[in-house]
Amino acid sequence: MNSQTRLPDLSKLKIISFKLFLFVLFSFSVFLNIENWKKCQPTENKDVAKQTRQKELTIEHRQIPILDLPLEYFSNKNVMWGIVKDRNDKSINGYKTVALNNKVVYQSYPTTAITIRHYFNKKTSVKNKNYSKIKKNARNSMGDHFQAWWKIIDKNYKKYGDTALYFFEKSLIIERSDKFDVDGDGSEELIVEVNGIGRADGGSYQSVIIKNENVVFWVEEDNSRIVPAETNNGFYIEQRIPQDNSPRCCESGRLRTRFVYRDGKFLPVFQQEIKYVMVGREKD
Repeated sequence: MNSQTRLPDLSKLKIISFKLFLFVLFSFSVFLNIENWKKCQPTENKDVAKQTRQKELTIEHRQIPILDLPLEYFSNKNVMWGIVKDRNDKSINGYKTVALNNKVVYQSYPTTAITIRHYFNKKTSVKNKNYSKIKKNARNSMGDHFQAWWKIIDKNYKKYGDTALYFFEKSLIIERSDKFDVDGDGSEELIVEVNGIGRADGGSYQSVIIKNENVVFWVEEDNSRIVPAETNNGFYIEQRIPQDNSPRCCESGRLRTRFVYRDGKFLPVFQQEIKYVMVGREKD
């Protein structure tokens, strides 16, 4: 008995092959559409990523922890700013909370990756200023504001002499000063903080070193201040932290750079961040 081999139905094979082809074609089309959709979506470029991180850092800077302790445990001389509770009480207890720059502040490790740029070792004389001529020019240029401003300038002049007139010609006024040795010669140099005429107390201060009636060093970083170091070789410059977007009256801390005197110049050697500590009772 002969057995017959059953041939496959070619029409059915064609239909199956066609369906398989359509499925592959559809899958490939879906894949291409997904890839094109991904390309059309907005991506975060490096600038946006940097701004996002900067915003995160800013938030970190502003979140200063508060020690719930009596203010009498701390010194009034370390108060940088605060919320006033009693204006008649001039001691630290007149505040509700304060920001302190003292021995318990946060400090980052020092780094030699220094970012400070706007400082100058340039000798310029502040002597031989003509008081009468400068006053006459001021009267002509200031108009109605002359009387009010010249009282302040004249007070500056009586305290600092020609040095005050030197800064006035640059539209600056001396607001604070100190004296300490910065170059190790045993003599104290005059350190002044200057601000633009008409600027508020929260303006951007600059600091200058004056030796023998000559400007020898000038720093123009934002709210920069020259403060004594542990030795009489150099000083610290404390300035506003660049990423700190807190109000100018109420900074979260300072960027501190150590300068030393070497080869006749003041040069930076390291820097670090300091963050103020907030102190105050949560309940009065």
